Amino acid sequence: MSYNVSVFNTYKYLNHDYKESKELIQWLKKDQTDIYCFQEYYNSDSITKKENSLFQTNKRLGKDKGYYSYTPPFLTNHIKATFGLGIFSKYPIIHQAAIPFKEIGGSETNGIIYCDIKVNSQKVIRVFNCHFQSIVLDNGENQYTSILDKGIKTLKKIYLGTLLREHQFNILYQNILNSPYPVIVCGDFNEPPSAYGYSLINKKLTNSFNEAGQGLGYTLRDLPFRIDQIFHSTSQLKSIDFKVFSENKLSDHYPIRTRITYE
Repeated sequence: MSYNVSVFNTYKYLNHDYKESKELIQWLKKDQTDIYCFQEYYNSDSITKKENSLFQTNKRLGKDKGYYSYTPPFLTNHIKATFGLGIFSKYPIIHQAAIPFKEIGGSETNGIIYCDIKVNSQKVIRVFNCHFQSIVLDNGENQYTSILDKGIKTLKKIYLGTLLREHQFNILYQNILNSPYPVIVCGDFNEPPSAYGYSLINKKLTNSFNEAGQGLGYTLRDLPFRIDQIFHSTSQLKSIDFKVFSENKLSDHYPIRTRITYE
């Protein structure tokens, strides 16, 4: 499963009762997918009267479920809560690594992590979890710029963001080529299938939705786009079904899941 969990709606409900946060975490606790890749992952080990232990997600989604996990902190805030990416697996993780994009000018919580997962005594897969650069536009720009100036600034941001994202995809592609094992790539690509990143990864891997999905496969709750993806090695892995959980509206992204056989 690949799922951008939007920091479990932490900020959306700072002054409320965390109703959707609780529902989202409970939904994941009940689900029994073998491997999860979370983008915009959040964990807080602090216990407050308001939050209780709700956001101890490393424990709730890992140890409490009997899952192995890798959740390197890309960003840590003032209460030592961590942000970034997470991989959770029913199977043992025998190696792991992180590639933060902030070192090449990207956003602090964007990057790649990967885990080598031993699915049985003889087979290992490398699972990549990725979150690529988005286009961050400042709504306040129109307070001090003309329409023309604002348009130029916006186009410049889109252009620079696209260049940065292309560099990030090139890093992923090189890591795919260097993998000693069959690979699965999950993530929030922040661009549609017609763009550079999808086309690049599709040269080497098979897209699970294309192989086993149906319909349009939109992955955003409020916009008709498919920007969340799962790819896999073509020769040894095969997707035999694909599901977009469009009934789950607890994040601004839908969870997506595929079932993969290792031949």
